Amino acid sequence: MKKAILILSVVFTAAIQALAQPMPAANRYYQPYIDYNNTGLRLSITSYEKHTAMVLSYNGANVNVDVPEQFEYEGDTFTVTSINDYAFWNKCSMRQVTLPATIERIGSYAFFDSKTTIPNLPDSLRYVGEHAFSGTRNYVFTIPAKMKDIVPSAFSQNGLDIFYVDSLNPYYTAVDGVLYTKDTSTLVACPSNKIGTFVVPEGVRRIEAYAFSWTCLFTEIVLPNSLREIGRRAIELSGTTPIHIPAGVCSIEGNPVLNRPVILDSLDGVPNQHYRFEGDRLVSMDGDTLILWNNASGEITVPQGIKVIADECFANYEDIITRVNLPEGITTLGINSLQGSFFKSNMPSTVRHIKEYACEGVEFDSIILPEGIIEIGSGAFAGAVVNTFVRFPSSLKCISDSMFLQSKVNRFEFSEGLEEIGINAFALIRGMNSHSYRFPYTLRRICNGAFGLSGFHDCVFTGELDTIGAQLGGSTISSCRLANNVPPMLYPGFFGSNNLQQIVVPCGMVPVYQAAGGEWDKIADSLFVENCESIATLEENHTYLMPNPASETVTVASSFRIGDVEVYTLEGRRILASRVDGISTTLDISQLPTSTYIVRISTNNGTAYKKLVVK
Repeated sequence: MKKAILILSVVFTAAIQALAQPMPAANRYYQPYIDYNNTGLRLSITSYEKHTAMVLSYNGANVNVDVPEQFEYEGDTFTVTSINDYAFWNKCSMRQVTLPATIERIGSYAFFDSKTTIPNLPDSLRYVGEHAFSGTRNYVFTIPAKMKDIVPSAFSQNGLDIFYVDSLNPYYTAVDGVLYTKDTSTLVACPSNKIGTFVVPEGVRRIEAYAFSWTCLFTEIVLPNSLREIGRRAIELSGTTPIHIPAGVCSIEGNPVLNRPVILDSLDGVPNQHYRFEGDRLVSMDGDTLILWNNASGEITVPQGIKVIADECFANYEDIITRVNLPEGITTLGINSLQGSFFKSNMPSTVRHIKEYACEGVEFDSIILPEGIIEIGSGAFAGAVVNTFVRFPSSLKCISDSMFLQSKVNRFEFSEGLEEIGINAFALIRGMNSHSYRFPYTLRRICNGAFGLSGFHDCVFTGELDTIGAQLGGSTISSCRLANNVPPMLYPGFFGSNNLQQIVVPCGMVPVYQAAGGEWDKIADSLFVENCESIATLEENHTYLMPNPASETVTVASSFRIGDVEVYTLEGRRILASRVDGISTTLDISQLPTSTYIVRISTNNGTAYKKLVVK
């Protein structure tokens, strides 16, 4: 499951924060904090104008933690109004956290698996994020009068006995200790410590995601004929008793159960009009979407015609499934669809949407992300094992947050068009070989923690980077080559002092970098090296464009066998492509406007990039 990955992500983020010094604003490249009275609480100002702040994280060892209502900073008083995502994640030493009356928002995973008790939810509380209280020790939760937004799963996997709701709350109510929306049409969450058979009342039309946690002691759930919508993993019970889905259900947002068989019921002989079974496969009526697979085991081959693998479809099938074969034609891998299962799979070239944590922990021979891919969610390949390489398409502008966090990858192949590398994107990567990595000319931003403690050692940045974010404990980069004449914004810890051997900068720019200030002036002057030749990889020293500049044709030649030649604008737009199977080819560039272009040359010894001037 993504629990292990997220724990490392939180540890990773906390380590990044330890590098920071108090400063006024947080962003995707740097997360400042204020150490509160040596208690282990780290506070971050959210608005100087409104004088508000949040609990960023907790790194203390106290059994009882009291979150302050206000604190003084630089002569001003700030009010603590929120608890950050993951703030108390996995802090198992705590027994109790007391929240002030000013808290309005509690973020996702805020107390996840902390084993703590939160004796009061403040009257001012309006929002609770996903899995915020999962794994805490509360036996009773009272929902305050102002509580408006409870994200599904906020109370999942909890040892709860009962919910209470303030009678003045206009949005929620509790019936027999179970949490519903005010009109009782939606079952939001059920306490885990109920036992036996639970009959969902008639009139309930929706069961929210994670409403019945796998920690529930129920042996059977009976669903009403009024039910129309079921959230993903809504009925996450242990055991093998089949779940009967009523005929009127018209929306199943993902696999509703946890490795438990499902039966579609009929009503007065009329079957469900929206879903059907094909053998053991529950699919949408049009056959496009695979919801779940009863009795899945061993090697699974998804049949042709399926376009969408629904959320949670194959999640958490450890030691049950060994491989999932996905056919060409698959366009969408849903949230957690293959997540946490540690089986083998493949990546169809037709995929356009890969949702959050879709392929966490999955093993691939290689990952070739197809051109035209539209969406890759955070953590999509966190913890994955890739035996050979990952290739990014030119259409991908941003590598998402935590995309390959703690994965094992032999090597990456980047393409022009990439503009940003997200938070923790390549953090804690294992298994990489030691060759130089050349990043696209179009790359502009590297976010907080992107390379933290990863396998990147020798990096070449060919474009005009403008921001390099803080890194966990310093990245492992030993040699960095930059094309910037203007030093990019450098946040703390990107260059680990124990690893860094040289920073190569453009000809004549050594004095500029030495005098740049900020984090640059903390790097020893002796580490700056001047490069008065073009930045080139080993492969490029054996790859040529002739003539250059050119106007009608240009010959591409290499000492290695060429596979593909592509021409990009400086903005990363591909305007010419040619398939080659030899050591040279001639391109017709007569229709190209006068400008400078980037030529990407793929050979059997690597990928080379050349600047081409068309006159």
